[in-house]
Amino acid sequence: MVSLKNIMVPTDCSEISKKSLKYAIELAKQFKATIKLFMMLDEYRTHAIKHSVGAALDDPLILEALERLENQWLEYLYAFSEEIEDPEVTIETVIIRGSDFFREVIKYAREEKMSMIVIANHGRTGLSDLFADDLFTGTFTEHVVHSAPC
Repeated sequence: MVSLKNIMVPTDCSEISKKSLKYAIELAKQFKATIKLFMMLDEYRTHAIKHSVGAALDDPLILEALERLENQWLEYLYAFSEEIEDPEVTIETVIIRGSDFFREVIKYAREEKMSMIVIANHGRTGLSDLFADDLFTGTFTEHVVHSAPC
């Protein structure tokens, strides 16, 4: 019999990734699994923002503005997960910093021993442009499917 303990759901908070989360919730109910809602805050883009305004990387004003922006993104993610909340399923939000979403998804899935990854395809309408270039495009999803440990 198939046993699912942890289901990873990478997200960009788009409508299509919301559908993936709903699907994962149904699987989690059936198998009494925990969902790990996964998002990466892209350090490369943060670095690019700092340089685009011509400020030093450690300028307190820039760091404060970036922290406020990051907090807004986190609030968006929490609102996204609460919108689909289900009392029968535990959804844990996982937020990491990195610069390569694909590698971080695979790394997390491997290190945390995910049983399954439920991932959207072509969801580039959410926050994907803020977090990763190939997030939820066919290329990204295909890479995950071929490289995931589960």
